[in-house]
Amino acid sequence: MNKKLLLSALFLGLVSFFKAEKASATITGVSITGFDSVMTYCYLPNNASFMVYGGCTGTLISTDSVDIYINYDDGSDTSYRIQATSSFYQFPYHTYTMPGTYNVMFRVTAPGGLADTAYNRPLTLSNDCGVLSGKLYIDDNSNCTKESGEIGISYAPILVVNNTTHDSVWSGWTNDTGYYSINLLPGNYTVIPMGYLYHWSWSGWLDSNLAPSCPSSGAYTLTVTSGGSYTEDFAYECTPPATVDMSALGWDHCFVSGDTTTVGVWAGNWSWWYGYTCSSLTSTITLTLDPNLTYVGVVPGFPAPSSVSGSTVTWNYVSSGTYFGFYSSVIVAVSPTTMIGDRLCNTVNATATSITDPNMSNNTSTFCGYVRSAYDPNMKEVAPQGSGTPGYIENGTPMSYQIHFQNTGNAPARNVTIVDTLSANVDASTIHILNATHPVQIFTEGRLVKFRFNDINLPDSGADYYGSMGAVTYAIALNEALPAGTQIKNKAAIYFDYNPAIITNTTLNTIRIPTFTQQIVNAGFKANVYPNPAANKVNAVSDDKTEFSMTVTDVLGRTVGASASHNGQASISTETLANGLYIVKLNSKTGKELTTKITVQH
Repeated sequence: MNKKLLLSALFLGLVSFFKAEKASATITGVSITGFDSVMTYCYLPNNASFMVYGGCTGTLISTDSVDIYINYDDGSDTSYRIQATSSFYQFPYHTYTMPGTYNVMFRVTAPGGLADTAYNRPLTLSNDCGVLSGKLYIDDNSNCTKESGEIGISYAPILVVNNTTHDSVWSGWTNDTGYYSINLLPGNYTVIPMGYLYHWSWSGWLDSNLAPSCPSSGAYTLTVTSGGSYTEDFAYECTPPATVDMSALGWDHCFVSGDTTTVGVWAGNWSWWYGYTCSSLTSTITLTLDPNLTYVGVVPGFPAPSSVSGSTVTWNYVSSGTYFGFYSSVIVAVSPTTMIGDRLCNTVNATATSITDPNMSNNTSTFCGYVRSAYDPNMKEVAPQGSGTPGYIENGTPMSYQIHFQNTGNAPARNVTIVDTLSANVDASTIHILNATHPVQIFTEGRLVKFRFNDINLPDSGADYYGSMGAVTYAIALNEALPAGTQIKNKAAIYFDYNPAIITNTTLNTIRIPTFTQQIVNAGFKANVYPNPAANKVNAVSDDKTEFSMTVTDVLGRTVGASASHNGQASISTETLANGLYIVKLNSKTGKELTTKITVQH
């Protein structure tokens, strides 16, 4: 190469180098918007879970980062670097071995020195505690004694309040048998099982057919001394309801062409605490599979269907007499003819056959997933999914989340922990468990929820593929009167033993922007066109069932959809249309035309 060419090459290389250096983020601010912890304060060593969330503002690119520093206030700290994003979630996990009060600090620092610092509220950890334990149960013979055959109340919330500071010092749940155990520092406390139920305003009490009987107040006050041991059972009367508002929900576990996967089905009264009907209940649950899915069988340990006919899977399910909470997981095969990106939809329906159901609108649910080349089995799903990419839902929609986990390692997982931070747009006091595939302990603090599967001994996927899977499903209510456009996001961190957290995908729902119906008239031809904005389809209905043709065109005049009416009604799908403005035209058989504009918004 001659000298001129060599100098030119060097010059171009330097120009490229300096241009690359200029491609950096412009961060105008960093902030920590939440810092919570979940732990048992009277247990050492203490495996403390933290959840920190915040974000950066400015022009952000994928190659820039911010520095994280955490001081655990016990002589240990850690620092690391993460990508600079508009929102970040961090799930630090730390083991404390010595008693004391700790002020944990979290700091995020951006290039240029912009920083924000937050402190978790002081953590007082000690082995100098007393233990309160007992059971919540349904007292069938009203003698205030837990007897054989009287069932425990599973996954019921327990609130403990310090009577001196009036702070809530413990918020947890009973286990799958109704048993609870609480470690408390010395002091005077009031224990209120079902305490959160008193806080739910917009939908009444959960499980209002359960009433405390022993003690009749439903609360217990005690003074804890160091090393003390206390026992208190809580008995409840169970009154059968006159009606049951049956609901149906479903989840898939991702689809891969030519492979098998699982589909989950739940049925019950969404607002009841773990399905306590206080009487036997018969229901028919039907799962209608997408034509590209074939029923293979049921995951071992779950209820087998009563019948399978083509794509229809049916359970005729009878409750055990006191509660009704149906959940099953079926194995399906994905057709090898499916392509990546294909959308597969399943429908589940639940109908109570032995009691009146006052609300049939929530008895059927359709849930969809996309064919992928691969997926992470540790994932999170929301129901309802909502419409369009933003997951549009109506205000007040009951929300349900399912967190899937699978041990894909090469040895059994002794314990599994899930740390989930609830959106600020949901009412944390309304959380209740719909189903758990394995016995689970639940702890909450603020908007942080920890699901702990102790001694689950989950086999690895190579040794037992379907046995390596698990899930927890919970329901929660939205805050009241959320503004249109409000986003409800959620994701979780999954820990297998002491391995680093696996962060799930982020679910997204958005409060629907109000839609409008437009009435258009032309010389006696009158029709309503709705909704506007449209997400999935636009409808037109003539006032007197006049028949008409319907077309939708874009702003360039190109026809993007057409339909003919039947009984004066027509619809055109807008699912595949890009967001934007469109023209709707209706032409009657008598030659009259109506025209209006709509917005498509996914």
